[in-house]
Amino acid sequence: MSTPLPGNKPFVSIIVTSYNYEKFLQDAIESALNQSYRNVEVIIVDDGSTDNSRKIIASYADRVIPILKENGGQGSAFNAGFAASRGDIVIFLDSDDKLFPDSAEMVVNAWRNDISKLHYSLQGLDARGTPLDYFIPHHRQTLPSGDLRGLILKQGVYRTTPTTGNAFGRPFLESVLPMPESEWCLCPDAYFHAQAPFYGTIAAINRPLGYYRVHSANASAAIRKKSAEERLIEEIQFRDQCETLIRKTAEKMQLTADFDNTVMIVRKLTLLLISPEHDLVNNERIIALALRGLRAICKESEISWKKKAAVGTFLGLFPFLPRRLAKRVAFWYLYPETRTAFINRFDRT
Repeated sequence: MSTPLPGNKPFVSIIVTSYNYEKFLQDAIESALNQSYRNVEVIIVDDGSTDNSRKIIASYADRVIPILKENGGQGSAFNAGFAASRGDIVIFLDSDDKLFPDSAEMVVNAWRNDISKLHYSLQGLDARGTPLDYFIPHHRQTLPSGDLRGLILKQGVYRTTPTTGNAFGRPFLESVLPMPESEWCLCPDAYFHAQAPFYGTIAAINRPLGYYRVHSANASAAIRKKSAEERLIEEIQFRDQCETLIRKTAEKMQLTADFDNTVMIVRKLTLLLISPEHDLVNNERIIALALRGLRAICKESEISWKKKAAVGTFLGLFPFLPRRLAKRVAFWYLYPETRTAFINRFDRT
């Protein structure tokens, strides 16, 4: 296990959080240990795994800091890992993902004291470890940087990457952790994304510094197996949770959040078609929602004019489209895996 080097070199904590991912865990740990930047500690938080994960962790002996806890969800694993860390910069690494060997070095070289979060691109990786021609974000999209408070106050969202594609400054994490574990059992990275712009500058490296594993057992795959109604309900509820956090954080900073998210509106429109009596939408009306969507898309600053025109046209026509067609186009917008190759090419322009 590493100790901070003397001088001004930032100390980096890489916190691997894991639950029943013995198939991928070793790859994640090795990628954290084999960084070209050596002023690093590696912390492994096992969240009550019932497979052979703990044997794998034990095999690394004094090269890592192990935290073996009862199952409490990923938010609790983040809390436990950070409490044991000492890094000036902290990277949370999902145990089915991997970091590039130079990721910590690149982050340190780009770091400034005013940064709360630095995000970078990720490349897809299949279950067998083969790199994919798939990137987050898409090749022609860039990650935003600078003071993003205005953006999140106006849009309630900004383009970013999943857990592994982020590094956080310790002062920011000390300000917002521990997170409420029951509320952020899943997708705790969203807890950071929602608040980071209020605590400092967002920096970006627009090249891949890690791999995002695409396989049948991860959270995104599990979501895709659910029914359309279940998926929409969970996504609306989670987005509402994120928006509530943004508004509360803005209020604490004596700022006002005034946004209406386009994707959230399309989700509600789609749920209205599928289950109009559901509590989440039974007070909504299609025409009023579509008009809100048109206003919201005009505020979107991170998408191309082509996509803005396409989504605006869809929202304008939505109340008058046959239900089946409206639902199909909405799913194209919400879920990229349902799109045709042509639609995907258009979305990347």
